[in-house]
Amino acid sequence: MALSLNKAGKIVTIEGAKTLAKYAEQNIETIGLENVRVVAGRFQDVLDEVLNESSPIDFAFIDGHHDEKATMRYFEQIIPFLSNQPRVLVFDDIPWSPGMKRVWKKIKVDERVKISVDFRKVGICLMNKKIEE
Repeated sequence: MALSLNKAGKIVTIEGAKTLAKYAEQNIETIGLENVRVVAGRFQDVLDEVLNESSPIDFAFIDGHHDEKATMRYFEQIIPFLSNQPRVLVFDDIPWSPGMKRVWKKIKVDERVKISVDFRKVGICLMNKKIEE
């Protein structure tokens, strides 16, 4: 709905299973959303391509591979593609496992995170302006 109201932007969703990607495409078509792209594939296989084709990123919802190392890798992969606008990263299932709890603790205190909010199941990060390298 934000796309319709703003008359700008795009959404890209990654679905791990081709069957779920087809359902997502059907649902998007049914509700009449435009500027939405569904990419079928595992996060680790398609995230680079999606980031390269979709940057700059203002908002990312990470609900993929619920693994400590993978989640940290996705966090690091996304950061260089963030826009200069207010940026938000959302991590789903932060209490999923001991590894997810550890990675959330690391992410929420990262110097690139301005504010983090822990909603028990979901963690939200408002990112600082880009740190020049």
